[in-house]
Amino acid sequence: MIISSENYGQMLSIIYESIGQGEQIANNKVKDSFCKIKDEFNQFRIGADKLLGENKVLKIGVVGQVKAGKSSFLNSLFFDGENVLPRASTPMTAGLTVLEYGEENMFSIDYYNEKEWNTFEGKAKQYDDFLQEQKGMLLEGYNLSDEEIARMANISEDLTSAKELVSSCSGTARSKIKAQSFVETKTFSDISDLQDILADYVGAEGRYTSVVKSLTIKLNDERLKNLRIVDTPGVNDPIQSREFRTREFLRECHGVFLLSYAGRFFDSTDVNFLSGRIGSQGIGTVVLIASKFDSVLQDVGTKFPDDLVGAWEDCERQLKKQFRRNLAESDYKGDEPRFDVSSGIGYSIYNKPRDKWDSMEEHVVKQMKQFYPSNFDTIENIKETFFNLANIDVIRDNYLDGLFVKNRDRIMQSKLDGYFANVKKNITNIIDDQRSALEKHYQFVNNNDISEMRKIGDSTRRIIKVIKAEINTLANVCDDNAEKMRKNTWNSVPSLWNGSLPTVEECVTAYRKSTFWGSNKTFSVSFRRIDPQKMIRTLHENFMKAADKMTSSWEKESEELLKLINGKINDIITAAERQDTEAHIDADSIRHILTEVIAKMDNVRTLDLKNIINKAIEQVVDVSQDCDISTHFGSMDNNEASEKLKKRANDKRQEITDKVKRICNSLQSELETKLDESKVAVVSVFTNRKEELVSKASSEVDKYLVQLENDIKNKESELALYGEAIKQLDIIKSKL
Repeated sequence: MIISSENYGQMLSIIYESIGQGEQIANNKVKDSFCKIKDEFNQFRIGADKLLGENKVLKIGVVGQVKAGKSSFLNSLFFDGENVLPRASTPMTAGLTVLEYGEENMFSIDYYNEKEWNTFEGKAKQYDDFLQEQKGMLLEGYNLSDEEIARMANISEDLTSAKELVSSCSGTARSKIKAQSFVETKTFSDISDLQDILADYVGAEGRYTSVVKSLTIKLNDERLKNLRIVDTPGVNDPIQSREFRTREFLRECHGVFLLSYAGRFFDSTDVNFLSGRIGSQGIGTVVLIASKFDSVLQDVGTKFPDDLVGAWEDCERQLKKQFRRNLAESDYKGDEPRFDVSSGIGYSIYNKPRDKWDSMEEHVVKQMKQFYPSNFDTIENIKETFFNLANIDVIRDNYLDGLFVKNRDRIMQSKLDGYFANVKKNITNIIDDQRSALEKHYQFVNNNDISEMRKIGDSTRRIIKVIKAEINTLANVCDDNAEKMRKNTWNSVPSLWNGSLPTVEECVTAYRKSTFWGSNKTFSVSFRRIDPQKMIRTLHENFMKAADKMTSSWEKESEELLKLINGKINDIITAAERQDTEAHIDADSIRHILTEVIAKMDNVRTLDLKNIINKAIEQVVDVSQDCDISTHFGSMDNNEASEKLKKRANDKRQEITDKVKRICNSLQSELETKLDESKVAVVSVFTNRKEELVSKASSEVDKYLVQLENDIKNKESELALYGEAIKQLDIIKSKL
């Protein structure tokens, strides 16, 4: 079926009429089925109305995980690298920002309303209650902050973010929250003026950031005519109301820039977002940007000393390889995304004078200069190199203008076709699932009486008790295996340092004061000193090898544990079924409920060691700057001065060696602590959720059995209702 503006309204009218008739059927199971279908249609209608109603506006999304560099990317694309859109420091401060054309420079702020804020306050209280439960339980013996306990106990992101929002909300910010949605509009004169104002509303430390749901900026900029650019929060935004706005936008979005942090390029979160969220909305035009490209160039700096071109080519080749491998293993059905790289911060460095660089920009310049000194030896070379790293002009010409704007009509029609095709497929699948469930229920009610039903109910509840007991035993299995995970992972980590530092033979001209008229005399002395650059490269390689091995080993061990738990859950349910063959239990549903814990545990499979390693490397770099020794002396003869110089060299080597030893010991301690925290987190995820999961399973079973008993008591009338419901589902499907 070809959907058009002409038949769209008629189709919806017929479908909603059938859904309405289904909702009026006096049976809770039937009503639940039609509610699910109606919710899906409501979402579909919102997106379709936008697509058909704004057929001249090309909508482009900038999406990616929190801290993927989305704001820096947009700042480079439209604001010459100026930090107009503040960098978000946490998922809580990552807002939804819309850029579009306007005759007058202005922006509008959409605040949370009372209902939404009351929800946050309720979740913040849940956070506090849950935190109190954890103190003194699983984490006994650890001297940890509340934040660390929350992280290790795996308190859900929606509770954590709600706590952040509520805690950071001042009385001034709270005054912006009204009973109904409140949108405030302000004007600005220029970009500098906008930059100053925005810090209060979307900056990490902004006075009103906690209560801002979204922001729309209208600029008198010809480049934005018939364009709408949306900077979304992270792809897994913990704030549900913002997450809804993001999903709403993607339904009407024609194309996206998907930014993926080059240091963790195109990981499972990005792949799933591309396949599930982007692909399902009929978005066929995707540009995948490996953001913060400078970070991976720093990571390989020791492999390509002072060879930026070689490092660039190698990194780009590896990123492309990873992209194509992960894409091939996904279920993404759209056209292959275009691929490119960018360092958003580079454009800011290029455009600003040296004295205007912020601390982050200064740090990036320092790090890059350390590995590729030839490309950063003058301010001109620094700016030119970062201009190339930013790659913004290429992205603007090839993708924003050359791909999106140039092919506006084709992209918009393709989006419309793809959107309706995907919606039809998704809704058809939902209808088929609901019809199958109702048909199965119909047959069971038709073939059984109330006495049989009660036997079945007793048997089913016995199974739940068996499952509950076995799940408690499984918690001990999880605890034991998590400790094995920790030991195996730590045993796999290679040594950080062999105890020696690289040295180089050096001959210098030394000076001493002559005893004759106090004149200066010179002489040559050879000695061994520490090679600072080789020391940095060696330790950097050692640290990275240790981190890579630790990360890969932990992921492997985690995978084995997840397989073990998943397998045992299946065994538990299967064994319970065999014990009581009279039970009428939806084993697949019970498995789904119980394996929710597996999804939660997936969050602790990855060890993020980058900050720990970077801190240690920075400490090594600082130490390397203290390797020089003084070659000046007082009055003494040549032999005496020579021996003194050699002693200085020996003392300096020992001093540097001691400092490096302390750095390595500290790094080792931090890595062990990180591993211990991850182990506790794995255990706590399962332990803290098991009661909740079993309770949920039991509740769902009881609810189902009550409905079943009622249906059998009123068999004739209920069968008629189920038959009518199935008929209405068939009508809805026929209209798609």
